Amino acid sequence: MVEGMIRHFTRELKRGALAIVNWIAPGVCFACEMTLIDPHGLCEYCLAQLQDERARTLYRLVPPPGVRRILGVGPYQAPLDQAVLRLKHQRPALARGLAFALCHLHEKDFAAWRGLKPILVPITLHPERLQMRGYNQSIELAREMSARLGFELQRAALLRVGPMRVQHASNSLARQAQLIDSFTINPRLASYLAGESAKGRPIVLVDDVITTGATLTAASIALRRAGIQTIDAAVIAWAMPRYQL
Repeated sequence: MVEGMIRHFTRELKRGALAIVNWIAPGVCFACEMTLIDPHGLCEYCLAQLQDERARTLYRLVPPPGVRRILGVGPYQAPLDQAVLRLKHQRPALARGLAFALCHLHEKDFAAWRGLKPILVPITLHPERLQMRGYNQSIELAREMSARLGFELQRAALLRVGPMRVQHASNSLARQAQLIDSFTINPRLASYLAGESAKGRPIVLVDDVITTGATLTAASIALRRAGIQTIDAAVIAWAMPRYQL
């Protein structure tokens, strides 16, 4: 118990320190790093560029097995690749700009979902990785999305129970086999998510990047085992070769 309290305190201390650094530093566009007055984290020029990229891209997001529909900002290439890396390792405040881009580019989609009262469920990190990093980037993204869209957020719905590192897999099927039992539903929330209060409401898994789709599929398996049928996903970027048209 004492060890758990120490880990929690250390994690919150790291998160607080990062928040202070990001508050002191001037707001910048996550794509071009231009100083911003508007705090959402993305300048109008780069937002237009992202919109154009989506319009002309040769790639699209194909939902992995277990996921009905998936929304994203764009391919895992400049500027999204570096923005996601910074979000993961040093700049949790970038979640604001990235979530803004996701919500803005899919404004009509999210508006159509609003009547269904979706529940945002971020992909959880392994406890050891969470302790090292100090925060979960997927939770940061989901928190910003919840604030912007008004969707319910259940940040602790999923628990990571598999190994911290998945061995190298040559393809998505091999990776899926390794991840198949790596998630479980938080027992404190299982009855709520599968009960009348959440019945018929889609669960929207939130993550930063999708590569093979194995992580989202593994999470959807855990949700379906708990009786949840409608599962969607929202990500920032996707690896292009896996989703080529």
